[in-house]
Amino acid sequence: EYIKRLNKEEEEKHQKKLRQEASMRERQKEVKKFRELNERRMSRDRERLKQDEAQQMYKALLTEKIHDPDITWSEAKSKMSQDRRYKTPLTVSYTHLTLP
Repeated sequence: EYIKRLNKEEEEKHQKKLRQEASMRERQKEVKKFRELNERRMSRDRERLKQDEAQQMYKALLTEKIHDPDITWSEAKSKMSQDRRYKTPLTVSYTHLTLP
């Protein structure tokens, strides 16, 4: 009887340990998902900030270099390409913008 009770207690301890380990693995999965989601959000926000900065830089370049509203795009591009900001990676993707 004493041995049976010891075996039962050992089995209960073992089952409890298994449940704790399973619970810990589940929590780790949840934390990993949460971190990945936050990383994606932060990455997306950083990208938006870069895009906004590029737009602002490009618009500033247009404003500073182009004073004649009747200038052609090729003339404007020629004027702007002389500025070092025109070739920065931030503004390269915004060379298709037009003045409002």
